Order: sequence, then C-alpha cells, then structure tokens
Amino acid sequence: MRHAGIVETGAPSRASFSRRQARLLGGLAVAGAAIVLSEGRPAAQTSDQEEIRALSTCYARATDAIGYAIHKPPVTDHNTPDGGEDENFTAGLARYRECFADDFRFNIVLPDGTALPWESLIPTHAEGSDPALQWANYVNNAFRGDWDCPAAGPCDKNQYESTQHQLGSILVTVDGDTAFLESYLIAIHAYHPQDAGGRTGMSVNYGTYRNEVVRERGRWVIRTRDLLLRRGATIPE
Repeated sequence: MRHAGIVETGAPSRASFSRRQARLLGGLAVAGAAIVLSEGRPAAQTSDQEEIRALSTCYARATDAIGYAIHKPPVTDHNTPDGGEDENFTAGLARYRECFADDFRFNIVLPDGTALPWESLIPTHAEGSDPALQWANYVNNAFRGDWDCPAAGPCDKNQYESTQHQLGSILVTVDGDTAFLESYLIAIHAYHPQDAGGRTGMSVNYGTYRNEVVRERGRWVIRTRDLLLRRGATIPE
C-alpha cells in the first residue's frame, strides 16, 4: 500500500529512514516521559503508586471471576463459606482476599443520591470476620439473583452469565501509610437467556470508584470502597 511522501523501493530511502527515526524518537520520548515522572518523586513512592493502581485490576478481576460463576447458587447468609460449587467463585474470593483490608467496607451511592452503606448491604456483617467472603457472596447474589425467574419472563432478577468491569482514568494520592485511589467504571453484565427468563442483551452501568487504601502487613489493600453510580441502561441483543 502506497502512502504519500513514502518511496517504496528496495534501497532505504530518506523518507523510510525518517520514519524509522520517528519510531526511535517516539520510543525515546516515552522512556523520557517515564524518567521525568519518576524524577518528581522518590522511588519508593513510585512503587507505592504502582501497587495501589494494581488494586483496581485486582478488584475488577475478582468481580468478573464471580461474574462467570454461573454454577454458584445464591445464599441467604453472607457468611456462608465457599462450598466449591464453582471454581470461578473460588478464584474471585481468593482475589478479593488479596486486595481487601481486614476491616474492608463497600458503600454504594445511587444516581438519585440514595446511600447504601455496608451495614445495609451486608446485614450479617458483624457475625463474621471475613469481609472478603461476605462481599463475594453479596456480589454473587446480585449477579445470580434468586434463580426463580419464570421461563416465559418477564424477569426482574439479575441473571448474568458473565461480566466485564473496565476501569480507567486512575488517580492515586499517597500520604504515608494511607492513600486515596479513584477510578472511572464501565461495567457490562451479559444476561444468561436460560436463567433470566429469556432475557437477552446486557446491562451497562458507569460510575466512579473512590477508595481509602492503607498499608497493612507490608502491602497496600483497600479499606473502604465507595461506588458512585452515575447511570445504567439495558441494551437488548
């Protein structure tokens, strides 16, 4: 394919050499930018920033593992131990334990401003000492619903076969052994036609995560995670 200004011959041309130069300079510019960013703060703080940013990925991967846990039935008690019904749920729970503090809390603010604190989301939160397990069960319940949708629909339950949480525009501020972590969210939830009363398509939500992060036992973990939901919509297939 010919492009204006580029001579396609067997020998290196001035134009093609310039193109190689541009690639090289582009790579040097990226490397230089990384050096400049690192020069502005101590190496330890740079490492802290990277570890804290990784918590966003940790959470998203854990949640989406549970999103695929279609064989994990909902539970009535959020303290119910994992029975091994679905390896995806087990994997998601393990990831939550990697990125949550011992006293983790999750709060939701709906688009109309209604606040749903941890105590209302997990009524039995005080009965267990494993908030990662409690939250994993809560998420699975939300994704699986009650498994009682009529075959012909309509169905008002969240019967998802998979999810994908995409996080971006991540902001990190470190202050000693505490930090603030913020990220934008686009969450996609695909309905399982068989278990969602014949419903197809997907539910899409977007919002912002705001986190209080702490250094606990030598590693950064999320203590409080607030989800500010902005809007959601159902997209038919």
